[in-house]
Amino acid sequence: MRIAVIAAAALAAVAVASCSKPTPKEYAYPNWGYAATFPNTPKTTATPADGAVPPSFLAQASLPDGYEFAVNVYDASNASTTREDMLASAPQAMANAQGLDVGAITDVNLGSRPGKQVRFDKDDKPVMVMRMFFAYQKFYEVSATIPKGMADPVSLAFLNSFHLTARPSGGGEAEPAANSAAPANAAANAAAPANAAAPP
Repeated sequence: MRIAVIAAAALAAVAVASCSKPTPKEYAYPNWGYAATFPNTPKTTATPADGAVPPSFLAQASLPDGYEFAVNVYDASNASTTREDMLASAPQAMANAQGLDVGAITDVNLGSRPGKQVRFDKDDKPVMVMRMFFAYQKFYEVSATIPKGMADPVSLAFLNSFHLTARPSGGGEAEPAANSAAPANAAANAAAPANAAAPP
């Protein structure tokens, strides 16, 4: 009888744990023109413009075993550096701030929009992948840690889930030309820790 009671309690605990496991869900941010599938409810922070610092918006979620997922967006409508300069400088700025090394940089597309994919290493081991794109006069950084390496299916699922939605409701209807300017300080801001919570 006692064994049966213990078994029933164990099964109940497993059932509760299964029910409480978060289910990946798509979260859309129309003011910033994108959606992505996070493993649980993302923490967000909206940073208003402050002098030369452009407004930005961060959404981040995490899972056990070292998983971190984030989308960081900067308003590039009042820019002072070119897209090319921004794409070239952002990886090293991120690496410097996070104590990482810049690994392989490859071309990647978001639909018809060209971008860059950057691998970041720590102690000669790949630890994070970031994809960078321009759209709607905004600069998008989509990142995921890769505890199981470059082919980590959980991380790739998040990176691949990112997509643009309708043009942001807050503006940005016209997109800049390919050689137009991007936020001068976004490369430095890109390195800011993705750990803040505030409503979108």
